[in-house]
Amino acid sequence: MYRTLSIALLIAFLMLCQTAQVAHASHITFMTHSIEDNAFIDEHGELRGKENGGRRAFSIELVREMMILMDHSMEFQEVSFKRGLKTVQQESDHALFNVSRTLERENTVKWVGPIRSSKNYFYELAEAPTGVKTLEDARKVNCVSVLNGNVQHNFLVKNGFKNLETTNSYIANFKMLVNKRCPLIPSSGSSLPAWLKEADLPPDAVLRTPVMLVETKGYLTFSKNIPDVEIQRWQDALEQIKKSGKYENLVKKYLQPE
Repeated sequence: MYRTLSIALLIAFLMLCQTAQVAHASHITFMTHSIEDNAFIDEHGELRGKENGGRRAFSIELVREMMILMDHSMEFQEVSFKRGLKTVQQESDHALFNVSRTLERENTVKWVGPIRSSKNYFYELAEAPTGVKTLEDARKVNCVSVLNGNVQHNFLVKNGFKNLETTNSYIANFKMLVNKRCPLIPSSGSSLPAWLKEADLPPDAVLRTPVMLVETKGYLTFSKNIPDVEIQRWQDALEQIKKSGKYENLVKKYLQPE
């Protein structure tokens, strides 16, 4: 009798734990960064990515598809990248995207992805070419505008760049370039069309230099207190979207310029 009761209590306990883990998802605060004009609020009061809006729009729509599968509320907080990263690393029940996976960050959060990979190059104004061909050349320009605390910033600091002007958004970097305050900015090619469109500039206004910085993979990150079983469910949701063909549809709709 006691053995039967013990087994029943164990089963009840395990079911309670599983229920708590599943319910945990509804308490996760999702954060994103560098939205700028790549997204909008729809008639339901929800954040949506703009068509051909680049990586930010794509990431928002992809995470929304994951939320649908997870039955999670579609609420987002926009934060600066540095603040968002600090929050997800130090506070419970938060998620942040996109975040590049690096050795320094590896054990500070839990990872789902990759969402998307991209190559990052230096870009310059077509009307004011710098002539840079190497990292050493880029160290000699008067300044490089870069997002504070992101993987590009960290790469440049590690490679001895002393001429960095940090900003709180990617579009701020682009404006520094357009206004000729800094002759170089790092960017991925998939993000560039959205910045050009926002600045009302033609696609040939900016040129890619031959200097590649890093190839990055963007992830959805979670606070470390969120159970591994929950992290796996989000990973499974991403894989399901990829297998269904929805992922490639999102790529075509949001990443490809008009």
